[in-house]
Amino acid sequence: MEEQKRPLLGHHRRTHRVSSAFIIWTCLFVGLMVSGTFLLRPGRKFGVPADSRNVIKHLTNLEQIAASHGNGSRSITRGFNASFDYVEGFLKNFTDYTVSCRLLIFLTSSRRIRCGQNPPNADFMTGTGSGSGAVNNLPLVYVGGCNSVVDKTSQSSHFVALLTQTPPSITASRPNATNACDLSLCGRIAYAVANLGASAVLVSKQPSAEGYPQPLAPSGRLPKCNPDQASIVASVPVFMLSQAASWEFMVRAIDNNVVHKVSLSAHTRYESIVVKNLLAETKAGDSSKIVIYGSHLDSVRAGPGVNDDGSGAMATLELAHAFSRSGLARKTVQKVRFAWWTAEEIGLLGSIHHVQSLTDEAAAAYKLNVDTDMIASPNFVRGVWDGRSVEDDRIRDRCAAIQSVFEGYFARRGLPTVPFRFNGRSDFAPFMKWGIPAGGVITGEDEIKTLEEAELFGGIANMVLGESLFAALFNLVWLQRNNDFFFLADPNYHQPSDTVANLRGPGELILGQNVDALAHSLGFFAFHRDIDAFLEGR
Repeated sequence: MEEQKRPLLGHHRRTHRVSSAFIIWTCLFVGLMVSGTFLLRPGRKFGVPADSRNVIKHLTNLEQIAASHGNGSRSITRGFNASFDYVEGFLKNFTDYTVSCRLLIFLTSSRRIRCGQNPPNADFMTGTGSGSGAVNNLPLVYVGGCNSVVDKTSQSSHFVALLTQTPPSITASRPNATNACDLSLCGRIAYAVANLGASAVLVSKQPSAEGYPQPLAPSGRLPKCNPDQASIVASVPVFMLSQAASWEFMVRAIDNNVVHKVSLSAHTRYESIVVKNLLAETKAGDSSKIVIYGSHLDSVRAGPGVNDDGSGAMATLELAHAFSRSGLARKTVQKVRFAWWTAEEIGLLGSIHHVQSLTDEAAAAYKLNVDTDMIASPNFVRGVWDGRSVEDDRIRDRCAAIQSVFEGYFARRGLPTVPFRFNGRSDFAPFMKWGIPAGGVITGEDEIKTLEEAELFGGIANMVLGESLFAALFNLVWLQRNNDFFFLADPNYHQPSDTVANLRGPGELILGQNVDALAHSLGFFAFHRDIDAFLEGR
């Protein structure tokens, strides 16, 4: 009996071993199928190994470029070309992209400005095409538009006109206003000078939607004037005002009890400038479906622009490098294009030129634009551009879809975010105007940090988001109250102190988080099997 049982026992053991092996291989097969399904599902993130430490290294090099080539600046008239050569050389040496550049030629001015006694430099900027000249102790008069009556100047044949950047609303009480003159900004400046006799013009900026006064003057770019208007604009000094200065001047201009006097001078000289946009794109990917990551490479004349926008530009460079060195650029589903725009600081000229040069077919190929501008502000908020608040219904849902990718990434890591309304102040604006959706991350520009945001992200409330905490403490400038109007002074934003040293600590922390989020988004968008369906919510 035992002899008969032994073969049966052995057979049972072999059967057990076969069954165990079968179960193990079946589990492995099912696991591979499940993981394969996971790997191939639409929108899966392919890990792009970007490293924010490399971004810091690039930023250190940019700051050295500013010191060596631009007298401390990377503006288009100083260190921009050396910055361009740095990025172009790196791309050609360390990536396998198709690298190209696009030339822009335009007029720019060098100017000396004086307005009042000791105003902050950031509160005033000459408008494009402004003339040179000086006025001394002339009345300040608000000019609302056409048919304005300049009562205050009866005692003087000359005055300084204060205009709003956008025209006053036309109501039934002024039915013939549109027929009296061109209500564009150029038209109203020309009317104030030629018809009313203004010796100089100040252009006020409307309050921001958030209700706080942004401390910096706009870029100074006027809308394109017709030849007659341009000749009039060139005959007098024309200044663009920050919101803070706008409020101060406006309250004085509408004060009927006192005639307020203004002294100012401007010396302008115009010359042709040749600058370039830099583009790098993958050789692989569907050329009818392009994802573009862009940032501006120029800084303001005042400083090296490490945060604005060295942080975005060098993050874009690290994304491009990581995408290439990992081999993902050779496998991408969508074609990916990286861009470094020129002349953003004087009116988004590089991105505007790029978008305006697109054919309808080329514009349609752009599925989305991720704009990277100021992603390492020391007194930061973890901001995501708010696609849901976009007014243009052509792109609102697609912008919201981009927003959801960044919000989802941070949420899965337990990191709170705040929606940041699109404000038209960076290179996403031309794309959105053309109907191309945009999104991305931002840590704040010249906005004031609220108490709620300070509780959520740390930092100091009632202080500019881009400001260094240490600089604020030692410069004793947070908020100054003057005649019930808030004036802000930021030692970093658009200043010589926008350096790598002032990113250390909180700025470096948020830079790392944002680089990781951007890397996640690049993998998501580049490899999504149906990017159109995702953006449209199908």
